Amino acid sequence: MIFSDSFFIFIFLPLFLSVFYLHEKLQKLSLFLFSLIFYLAFDTQVLTHFLLPFLILNFLYYRLNTPKGVSVLFNVFFLIFFKYQTIVIDLVPVKLFLFETAAAPMGLSFITLQMISFVIDYKREDKKVNILDYLNYFTFFPQMIAGPICRKSDLLSQITSVGEKFKFNSFNFFRGILIFTIGAIKKVVIADNIGKYIDPFFLSPESSELSAIVSTVGYSLQLYFDFSAYADMAIGIALLINIQLPENFTDPLKSESIAEFWRRWHITLHTFFKNYMYKPFLGSNLTSHISIGKRKTIVLFMIFLLSGAWHGNGANYILFGAIHAMYIIIGKIINLKTGFRIVNRLVVFILCYFSFIVFRCFTFSDTVKVFKLVFSVESIPKISNDINFFIFLMVLVFYKIICPYSREYLEFFTKVIMKNKLVYTSSYFLVLIFLPILYLFLFYVGAGSGKPFIYFAF
Repeated sequence: MIFSDSFFIFIFLPLFLSVFYLHEKLQKLSLFLFSLIFYLAFDTQVLTHFLLPFLILNFLYYRLNTPKGVSVLFNVFFLIFFKYQTIVIDLVPVKLFLFETAAAPMGLSFITLQMISFVIDYKREDKKVNILDYLNYFTFFPQMIAGPICRKSDLLSQITSVGEKFKFNSFNFFRGILIFTIGAIKKVVIADNIGKYIDPFFLSPESSELSAIVSTVGYSLQLYFDFSAYADMAIGIALLINIQLPENFTDPLKSESIAEFWRRWHITLHTFFKNYMYKPFLGSNLTSHISIGKRKTIVLFMIFLLSGAWHGNGANYILFGAIHAMYIIIGKIINLKTGFRIVNRLVVFILCYFSFIVFRCFTFSDTVKVFKLVFSVESIPKISNDINFFIFLMVLVFYKIICPYSREYLEFFTKVIMKNKLVYTSSYFLVLIFLPILYLFLFYVGAGSGKPFIYFAF
């Protein structure tokens, strides 16, 4: 069950909202139970055998005031074991049954980083949270699978609030519906349809009828629209119950440098590494003997390698991180910016485009094969065969580079209609009436409901 699934939109979400707003005293319990049901739809065994014990054990560490270092190491080990279990199994001489059957829980990478941030941010003088608030913080279904990664100050304070915070707010509910709809359009109409065209190429690059250039450009856009769609839909669902999640994307294709790109793309991951690794390592006594310039370069490179490895155990992810580290380091040495913003944005897109090829290919040999096809003269005639799809992709690129962020349109729209109560009320009911029709249309023109989000794999 995913956000763009017809079952989620027409059954699960309305049922959850009905139960949630039924009685104030049952809101936290209903939120936890529906989060468990949402997760159970993915994998029952992983939830009961690994995720819940993992959360409960961390809760015991928290309540017993276990040293932060112990808790952090436990979570890092847990993440490394499941992410790199094939390597761990090879290194362990005794084959335990656990090693043979273990599967990484869905959303483990995000939940673990959120857990580490909670452990580090927690202060002994802070008021202890009860187990239900604690579990809701880590299993909150709108963001539990693929972020955004929420700090204690971002989400826990909202989860623990009762009364006004959880009362029905028509303005936030209205905004939530619109933001969720924007995400649904991105996912069902754009990302899934692009995937339908380009997936055959990555399964068999040399025998594909689609041009390598068109396919790889398509993947760059699919990745953006798919991941930003999830972020929009997560924020929208949270607003339906009056919770504000942090932004994870702010139009990254308008970036004029790679450094700016990472301030706009997967913002909460970038913020995590910046706050919990970059700054501490930069000020560590271990690196104090190195000049500040070299220190920044070394730490930056290390952070990007770790962020690449965080995605999975493939060498392509580590190489992806190394490429972006080199982009930023070279960008600090050589100013590649021109006096034209559109040109700067195109350059950033092209640089990201090459790195996304590495990100998409699972092995080094596949990466080399795809790059050879991209720069092959033979791929040029193929573009003419797919000219309509190629034009569609280019329109998307220039739209994202030039036009305002879709959220800016939304904020302007909501401010205008809020000025007139009659207009606001009419718009509210029109949205509720026509929304089911819109979603049915989306499923009709889309590639089909229920296609997993790309970042569910991480």
